[in-house]
Amino acid sequence: MRITGGTLKNRPVRVPDCKGVRPTPARVREALFHRLLPHLHGARVLDAFGGSGVLALEAWSRGASTVVCVERDKKAARQIIQTVQSLGADGIQVRVRDSRRLKDERFDIVLADPPYADPPGPWLRVLAPLVAPDGVLVFEHRAGTLPRGPHDGLRVTWQRRYGDTELTFLAPVPPTP
Repeated sequence: MRITGGTLKNRPVRVPDCKGVRPTPARVREALFHRLLPHLHGARVLDAFGGSGVLALEAWSRGASTVVCVERDKKAARQIIQTVQSLGADGIQVRVRDSRRLKDERFDIVLADPPYADPPGPWLRVLAPLVAPDGVLVFEHRAGTLPRGPHDGLRVTWQRRYGDTELTFLAPVPPTP
């Protein structure tokens, strides 16, 4: 697997041999980051389900100033740390923990690719408070499993299907005056 764009374009990323790690396909990553490109420069980004770390690396490669990559599997997290170090991606912080334990932090962009077997609703409730008021949550899920919403203070702004994968962009609903 290779990074699809930015300063690290075409650099290899090793996929850890861990149960449940399902890297986002290259064409889906290209579409995702093409859509995010105007918002990436200087952004604070969370990759809430690190897996291989490729989404974190893609964000940093394209200009995010800070990237936090969260992965609960220690073996997968070690592989992400090795990849980050080998590529010199010093703007990426890897945390070994469950995304449900993140609190009191806000991100301009939250990238979420939870296990497809998990229903989206509970994860949206966990992740919604982490999105900055003018931020975006990018939720990758099995196609057809996330209705247009609204969802726990989030509204769908864009949705696109790629085979059995669907990307849904959600933004916080502005408070009513």
